[in-house]
Amino acid sequence: MHGLYGNHRNLLERYNSQQILDGIIQRNHKKMIVVFVDGFNSFYVNQKDGMQMEDAIVKDLVPQINKNYKTLTDADHQAIGGISMGGYGAARLALKYPNIWSKAVLISPSVWQKLPKDNPIRMNMHAFTDGKVNWSDKVYDSLFPTKYMSPESKKVKFFVESTSSDSTVPIKDVTSFVDTLKQNGYSVKFIKDSGDNHNWTYWAKVAPTAYAWALNELN
Repeated sequence: MHGLYGNHRNLLERYNSQQILDGIIQRNHKKMIVVFVDGFNSFYVNQKDGMQMEDAIVKDLVPQINKNYKTLTDADHQAIGGISMGGYGAARLALKYPNIWSKAVLISPSVWQKLPKDNPIRMNMHAFTDGKVNWSDKVYDSLFPTKYMSPESKKVKFFVESTSSDSTVPIKDVTSFVDTLKQNGYSVKFIKDSGDNHNWTYWAKVAPTAYAWALNELN
């Protein structure tokens, strides 16, 4: 799943995900169906009086994939992942729906503990509106991925990779999120890089490792 201001073509055009995935699949002699989702600027949630992206994915997209392709539909064989906003969405949906996904790949996930008041994202996005302000801290906190931790979701395994020099999502916020998962008994592979930022150059560099982790864990 893509990040803010993006679309479902980003991960195919900004770097060649198809080529990377085909290579990993062929080298490992394993099969995987990969679907790229268009999430607009929704953060992949059901917005108040707006886009119902969570429902679109869970109630429409997943059943459609399983109906039309030869898939293994149990959670053990299904993963969800994304970059930036998509990483936030993947974390939240995996924890909320462990009956659908058992693996989550998060690259530079937008898991802010608290977004500064003057952040342009806060001022311009509407995913967490309460109907009065664009970005409601109360709504954001109520939908934060770790709110969905449960005995059922303990089986979900996480791959998280981010860079300590990320100027969009501070590494301390990502580390705090990872620590919360670990303290509650979740399996997390956390890779903390350095010298890069929240951009396509970095994501192109780390995508192969993330894709390989997913393929290995699913099979």
